[in-house]
Amino acid sequence: MNCLRSTALSALCSLLLTASCAVAVVFGPISTSWPAPAGGAIANDQPPNSFFQGFSPPFPTNDWWVGFGAGTGDAVVAGPFPYSSSLTATAIQFGISASRDFDGVSIHQPTQADWAIRFVEHNGNGQNHKALSWDSQSVTVQYFTGASTMTSYLVPGSPYLTFSFSGATPVLTSRQGAITSFNGQTLGTGASDYVFSGDVGTLRFTWNVVGNAANLLMLTWPHHRIKMQNPNFPSTNSLSYLTTKGYMYPALENMWSMAYNLTTITWNAPRLPDASCSKNLIAGLPYEIANLPAVTQNGDFYFFGGHLAAVSRLALIAEVVGRNDLVQTVVNWLEGSIGYLFNSATTAVPAYETGWGGIINRAGYNNVWVDYGNGYYNDHHFHYGYILAAAAVIA
Repeated sequence: MNCLRSTALSALCSLLLTASCAVAVVFGPISTSWPAPAGGAIANDQPPNSFFQGFSPPFPTNDWWVGFGAGTGDAVVAGPFPYSSSLTATAIQFGISASRDFDGVSIHQPTQADWAIRFVEHNGNGQNHKALSWDSQSVTVQYFTGASTMTSYLVPGSPYLTFSFSGATPVLTSRQGAITSFNGQTLGTGASDYVFSGDVGTLRFTWNVVGNAANLLMLTWPHHRIKMQNPNFPSTNSLSYLTTKGYMYPALENMWSMAYNLTTITWNAPRLPDASCSKNLIAGLPYEIANLPAVTQNGDFYFFGGHLAAVSRLALIAEVVGRNDLVQTVVNWLEGSIGYLFNSATTAVPAYETGWGGIINRAGYNNVWVDYGNGYYNDHHFHYGYILAAAAVIA
């Protein structure tokens, strides 16, 4: 499920007509009140399961571990890397695939269950495990029966998996031969934050640990290593894991600081159109704008949004080539088209989905084939990104 975090989705209808709201998608929700889109409220037919017991929506719909909370909850998920993992009624299963194949087009790496860990006192009830907490990277999972608990901190990038038992008798079962060693380093959860200074953005990962933070062993991918500031890298020969994204190599310390040079491109290209193209561009622009199709209600979000974004570029191009007199015509067309998103009679209308806590196309709440699975939180970054881009041009 590729989509925006549901806190951002719930604010979509407020975002459509203000540029400042687009910034709020990155830095936090505009509002935490219950949204009231034109499509009202509805629940899709794939609600979250008991993994989220004790919590209220919105819930994550695009995190690596969301398969724990969707459907039957036993999906094998890609994470916490370098592991893959799954939750059964009584155990956490995990492993590292020993094979990877590249056919010249794509990489294939099958999942592999090496170990399962549980505790004797668990009563076998599939609802007796849940999320205790989560953040931008990790999730804490707990199995429980009465006063007996097993808690695991699933942290991407950790070469270790950590399990904490209380009033419980651990059972560790090998699925790939005999267990020859066991390492019980305790690891906490992690979080990320962003700092912007001019045209440089710094992404920081910070993990809470028990013990000496400087000795925390984590794993990096190549794209981390080329951006990390003042890293403490042990030899790559000391430890490595091959994953679908490449080799992971070790780093010591509980905080990573990665600096990225940001693009200076804003609304338009960094240079004017070539002089050889300008004449035809200026001549064709009035024709394109004069022949925009009639404003009609949208039948979906995906193609409707893509068309909005394409038309909005005409206004930006007109501004660049000095035809500001054409801009308002485009803006009027965009406003008329986006207005249908606020009309409850529209075929494809945004609705607040109460199970996961996000905005969906009401027409697809019970059909995955409607609007590319929008009602199931698929591709929201496409669907709503187009609309937000057009709304920003209006603003």
